[in-house]
Amino acid sequence: MPRHFSAATDTVIAASLRDHADWRRGRIDYAVWLIDAHDAPLRARLAMLRARLGDLWLPQQRAPHLTLHVCGFVAERTVHDDDCPRAALAAQHAALQALAPPPFELTIGGLDSFDSAAFLAVDDAQHALPPLRAALDAVRPEIRFAPYVPHLTLGLYAQAWRKDEIRRRHAALPALPPLRLRVSALRLAGYDARDPDSPLRTLVRLPLHERTQAGAASP
Repeated sequence: MPRHFSAATDTVIAASLRDHADWRRGRIDYAVWLIDAHDAPLRARLAMLRARLGDLWLPQQRAPHLTLHVCGFVAERTVHDDDCPRAALAAQHAALQALAPPPFELTIGGLDSFDSAAFLAVDDAQHALPPLRAALDAVRPEIRFAPYVPHLTLGLYAQAWRKDEIRRRHAALPALPPLRLRVSALRLAGYDARDPDSPLRTLVRLPLHERTQAGAASP
């Protein structure tokens, strides 16, 4: 059952996938650090949920992913507070390389929802995400208007459905056993902000490597 519905309204928020020119102010490229989530078991689960609940959501063309850090509009220099200079993106990449995080696992849990979007919960039992976010935030604070909740978005709501109806539809689903997602790379991705659902393109891919034990013999 949804745990992240607010008490502010009885309905969810219908999405508007249009060009928000007043927000863009002439800018186009928007960047985020993310974790890809497209292994076979997860794809099967997403397909099942979209078959059962897809009428609630707008069609989605982006590959499933977990947002790690929202950067902002890619810019040469900061003019607006949501600009992210290219130099800052490069510094964030360097900070992650210096951190040298090893691969890790996340647990993909059950169905949940914000007021604006349905999602699968993500459990970070290894506490791998906070140091990654801290390294990125130390270079440039994240653009965020609500506390960070790791999640995997399923879809934005097509209409202002009543929350009671969403709860009823969720309750009718079979139990969803947790899935393991092994994370072996991080990705800096960009999208065309004129289309809020435009495909994500890779700007930087950072592979994660197992750490060698101190004193181990070199191959």
